Amino acid sequence: MGGTGFYWQINSSLVTEKGHSIASENNIVTKVNPKGEKLTIFLSDGSKVKLNANSIISYQKNFSDFERRIVLEGEAYFEVSKDKSRPFIVVSNAITTTAIGTAFNIDSYGNDGKVIVSLTEGIVKVKDISGGENFLNPGQQYLYDQDQKRGSLRNFNEEEVLAWKEGILYFSKSSRSEVIETLEMWYGVEIEMKGFTSQDWKLTARFNNESLENVLKSLSYSRKFNYEIENDNIIIEML
Repeated sequence: MGGTGFYWQINSSLVTEKGHSIASENNIVTKVNPKGEKLTIFLSDGSKVKLNANSIISYQKNFSDFERRIVLEGEAYFEVSKDKSRPFIVVSNAITTTAIGTAFNIDSYGNDGKVIVSLTEGIVKVKDISGGENFLNPGQQYLYDQDQKRGSLRNFNEEEVLAWKEGILYFSKSSRSEVIETLEMWYGVEIEMKGFTSQDWKLTARFNNESLENVLKSLSYSRKFNYEIENDNIIIEML
């Protein structure tokens, strides 16, 4: 954790609470959210964090007098309580995001080497490991490519970026591999593909709190495949 050089090392034993691994030592709390789960966390300063599946967050149980610091791996949406004397700082791989009172999403899963900060309310300062610094306004997104060591500022589709926290599974011209990876994380399953074809999916679809079986049934019609569900293992066979 903490590509900027700041991190916490948790050495205490992990315990499990409703499927979530939790460690606590020296005022630091670490929560490990597994695939197929989402978790809402209320911090001591009144801020709220919605943690996406397959994500890890570490924070001080009681924040210091001069800052509120979080370390994130994966994705989370933050609703930050205002406190001008204590900036709210999120370290996520190569990106440090600083806010006072605002709301923003950070996606740092890192499978493609990218970290994305998307602002919905207020203003945040985003600083990357290469020294670049940007201030975001609502509706703006900062994407940092860790492989290229380059960042870019752009507008974003709020529905697409934030759908996950409302239980909405959203695909926009998604490749077959992106769809499979998302389904595995969203539902906590393992998917085996058989009968690959050279044609990619480029799927655009929206599923509102649907079961995995309903999603697979819908996709099987449009993408021409059969599927078999056996507990947490799914076999998809292309026709």
